[in-house]
Amino acid sequence: IEIDGVVWAPVNCGYHETDFKYGKLYQWGRKYGQGYSGKLYDINGDNVGKYSDSKIPELLDGPVSLSVAQSESNAGKFIYDTPRDWHIVTDDNLWNAGTEENPVKTEYDPCPKGWRVPTYIELVGLSQNYSEWTTNSDGMNGYWFSGSSSYSSNSPRVFFPAEGCLGDRNGNSSSRGLRGYYWSSMFSSYEAGCIRLYNDELFTSLYY
Repeated sequence: IEIDGVVWAPVNCGYHETDFKYGKLYQWGRKYGQGYSGKLYDINGDNVGKYSDSKIPELLDGPVSLSVAQSESNAGKFIYDTPRDWHIVTDDNLWNAGTEENPVKTEYDPCPKGWRVPTYIELVGLSQNYSEWTTNSDGMNGYWFSGSSSYSSNSPRVFFPAEGCLGDRNGNSSSRGLRGYYWSSMFSSYEAGCIRLYNDELFTSLYY
C-alpha cells in the first residue's frame, strides 16, 4: 500500500493466516519474533482467558551477547529482566546500518526479502492523519493511517492492529486489542522511535 512514496505491508512482520494473524512480537533489534503466551492478561494484569493462537515463548535471562540473541536456535526465546537493553553492549544499528534519510537493511532486520523495518521519520509521516479507534473486517481493533492525506475510507491507507506486547520481566502477553507498539529502525541513547497506540489515544515517541 503506497502512501506518500513509501510502500507499507498490509500485515505485520511474522504474519501467518491462522497462527499469527497479528504478526509476532519483537524485541528491538532482534531478527526473530516470539509468539504469545497461553494466558491472556488485560490492561490491569489480570488473567482473563487464553489466546487461541498461543505459542508460548521460552524465557532467556538477559542481557546476552549478540550471537545468542540472534541465533535461530533461540528464535522462540524472549530475553527478559533486562534494564532497557537485552544486549550486553548497546548497538544503535542493529536494524539500520544507514541513516533516517538513507536506511540500509541489516542481516538482523526481521522483515522478509524486499521489505525492511520503517524509519522513525516514516512512522511519524504515516501517522499525520488516521482514523478513530476502530475494528477492521478481520475483527482486529486499531487505527487506519493515511499519511499526509486527510483520512477517509477512500484514501490510500494501512491498518495497524493493537497486537499487544510481552512483559519485559516475565514474557507474559497482554493487552491485545487494547494497545500496540510499533518499532522503527532508529535507536539512540537507549531509546527507539516508535508509534504507540491505545484505545483512547495515539502518539509517536522515543520509547525504550
